[in-house]
Amino acid sequence: MNAPPTPARRWIAVGVGLFALWQMAFLVASNVLNLVPLRTNGAEDDMPYKPFQEEGTFTSFEPFQRVADVAGAALDAYGEVTGQEQQWSLFAPGFPPHSLFTAVDMTFADGSKVQVLSGFEPTDYNSPLIRAPFVNTRRYNVEMQFTPPVLQHTADAMREAAPVVRAQTFFYFRQCQPVLVTWLRWQIAQYAKAHPGRGGPVEVVYNARYIPTPLPGEPKVWDKPVRVRPLVRWFPTKATPADELPLQVYDEAAKRWVTLLEAGGER
Repeated sequence: MNAPPTPARRWIAVGVGLFALWQMAFLVASNVLNLVPLRTNGAEDDMPYKPFQEEGTFTSFEPFQRVADVAGAALDAYGEVTGQEQQWSLFAPGFPPHSLFTAVDMTFADGSKVQVLSGFEPTDYNSPLIRAPFVNTRRYNVEMQFTPPVLQHTADAMREAAPVVRAQTFFYFRQCQPVLVTWLRWQIAQYAKAHPGRGGPVEVVYNARYIPTPLPGEPKVWDKPVRVRPLVRWFPTKATPADELPLQVYDEAAKRWVTLLEAGGER
């Protein structure tokens, strides 16, 4: 006859069961709370993350709102620590034939220009350095949150499905433009710290950099040219606190910049 389970084994079994139940509850609650208006926390210049979170308040009864705010912050922290942020673009519709990084082009009043590449883009594509896990995780997530709508946009896809590409891009940047403006302000501030006395840029362009990945059967060498696609343009010196739609989006099909109002934005 089999020996009865020891108390330690019973406690382990109970713990595993409770953890499984917690995980199921976490996945449901974290996604549902994205639809509930919550108040954001952090410093004024903190880079927001989670552009899909509804912001604001859902009730005038402070105890309910406070509980929801705390629950949302706790679930976000748990999801970030355990690497469970929901990004379905990681799984579908498949891996694109390129790696995608971002870059910011700044133009100054004297006409000079600088390009600030992502700190995560390798300097040597054939021998990239290993990025340690849990290091600069928040910065990476903040930066990469703007790339899902353009991740799959190969040159062929953009030609064959230009209306779909246009709609996806315009819709996404209308939704996340307050967060993107905050991130661009942070980029400008970081550059100003490294170059004191340089002054601020009069124009900022946010770009996607597509680095082709060798296809199956090809030599494992990253020697194809990088494709740069302009996404968003912003004029920091012209923006005012009352300007709700300060960004312009590049229409790849028409080869011109359009305002978010032209792209279907609403004030």
